[in-house]
Amino acid sequence: MARAEEVMAQVAGHDVVVVHGGGPDVTALCARLGLQTRFEGGLRVTDEATMEVAQMVQARVNQSLVAALGRAGQPARGVFGADHGGWLRAEVLDPRLGRVGRITSVDPSALWGSATPVVAPIAVDADLRPLNVNADHVAEAIATALGAERLVFVTDVEALRGPSGPVREVDALQLAHWIEDGTVHGGMLPKARACLQALSRGIPSVSLGLGIHGGTRVWAA
Repeated sequence: MARAEEVMAQVAGHDVVVVHGGGPDVTALCARLGLQTRFEGGLRVTDEATMEVAQMVQARVNQSLVAALGRAGQPARGVFGADHGGWLRAEVLDPRLGRVGRITSVDPSALWGSATPVVAPIAVDADLRPLNVNADHVAEAIATALGAERLVFVTDVEALRGPSGPVREVDALQLAHWIEDGTVHGGMLPKARACLQALSRGIPSVSLGLGIHGGTRVWAA
């Protein structure tokens, strides 16, 4: 929670949309409930029971971040995929992953207003049933829909790691190569892929690291 408070303090005063994850908390609660946790390609396999856990955890995380922004003097509001008639739509990414979604549409009007939107990575399908979507992919889709000037992925590591350690900048071609040869793996895979997707869709500035300053800048080749 201390890290969240620190990052929200950095965000306060900026015109931003916050998209949060919550994976470690989902994993912890699944373990307490005796539910198996399994990942494929950095994505959580999500059966119906895990989907329910994810919704509970994301609601709690969302409220805590809204409160953290409030303590930093920034009015904020939580936003979920089913709001506004289903503003964040997705389809099943792969039946083998269960209720894991791929974003298909974003209605940016759901994010308009004076309070900073804090978005939970739970989208809805055509029947408004929940789908678990990787937060990095949600952030990229929203940034693209808004025509954002900058996209920042906040991680629990200082910077992206290349073959020789942390790197301060990398071009898209090199990053794609590191994904292909396994240099970038595990939980960094969705972030790296989202970086490349954002650049390909015209987001001019993409970075990842411990906060909104520093880290690794990824630029178009």
